[in-house]
Amino acid sequence: MKVHGHARGRGRLGATRPPAETWRGAECQLIHFPPSISIPENTTYEDTLPKMLRYATRDGVHCVAFHVAKGGVGKTSLAGNTAYLASRARRVVLIDADPQGSATSWLAPAPCNSELADVLKGEAELNDALVPLASNLELLPSSGLTGGLKQFAETVLVRRPAVFDRLRRALTEHGTDLVIYDLSPGMSLLERSVLMSVDEVVLPALAEYFSVDGINTAALLLAEINADWDRDVRADKLVVNALNRSFRRHVQAHADYRRLDRFDLFTVAQDAKVAESQFMHQPLPVYEAGSKVIPELQRLADALGGS
Repeated sequence: MKVHGHARGRGRLGATRPPAETWRGAECQLIHFPPSISIPENTTYEDTLPKMLRYATRDGVHCVAFHVAKGGVGKTSLAGNTAYLASRARRVVLIDADPQGSATSWLAPAPCNSELADVLKGEAELNDALVPLASNLELLPSSGLTGGLKQFAETVLVRRPAVFDRLRRALTEHGTDLVIYDLSPGMSLLERSVLMSVDEVVLPALAEYFSVDGINTAALLLAEINADWDRDVRADKLVVNALNRSFRRHVQAHADYRRLDRFDLFTVAQDAKVAESQFMHQPLPVYEAGSKVIPELQRLADALGGS
């Protein structure tokens, strides 16, 4: 196995680094960064990983996560439909990193031979696990609570905190331009590990009071990740989803969101066709190309990766 720069062992965080010959051995999980970055003796993984991850190779692919601390705001529908629209101009992989597998049950309901957890564990190749959805769109599925992602996150992930950086490298080699993660609203190690591997987070919200708490919590989590892991994950896109301007409370909440000038605001109107398309296992632009929300979703898709 060819090594560029240094290799990181799979030892437990906080454990003293093993000898160099073991550290670089067959049991190592590789991560690429400049060879000029030195790893001091008698250090710990906990001290070393942030420095290593900061210099992980980031060329060729832009990674986005749709995430917020509150459930029921439409993360999956936004992630899936935005991925489909973005694939009109770029090669896109949608990753179902929600242990419930909602994006998979929507867009690829047939049983999958392999899933995200298999790739993360090294039991399946990325190319074998990807499910084609459109000409430039593929899905890396998760098989719901009967699949392996939940177990992987609870038992293995703590020993492999950089596994999503490794997946990022594989996606770059696959020729992917844009990666979109659909996440659960949790704050577990799984969500944190994904968030520290992406370039930006899109924050979905509903036009209601309690969604503001979810936005604030997500902002605090990202600030913590950026500080602890020496990252620069940005979250400057806010999507107000399922807005109904006939509801006075929606209009008021939307006005409150507009005053949050640190965000680029995207407003997706309420449309029953969104839910109908999921029952039909189709992206919204396929099920109802004339939906009134598609222009705003297309604007969001075009903005992903923008400065």
